[in-house]
Amino acid sequence: MNDLRELIGQTVTAIIAEDEKGNDIDIKCKIIDLHIDDYYFQDKGEPIYIKVNVEPIGKLPKGVDYEDLTGIYLDSIRK
Repeated sequence: MNDLRELIGQTVTAIIAEDEKGNDIDIKCKIIDLHIDDYYFQDKGEPIYIKVNVEPIGKLPKGVDYEDLTGIYLDSIRK
């Protein structure tokens, strides 16, 4: 899991929301924090959930606010 911490500081593209037509809204951003929720994995063998918080590089798209930049699942991040 320490390898995942190497993501902090990386510049990535993140899907942060959907527009009114259902299209993904993605932004260029930097990962500033990582949260690994493995409580149920340890106790019950359920999936591990990994979320990141990001900081935008540039302006946020219309209709997107800073609350949308927290708790983004890792599968919504790409290089």
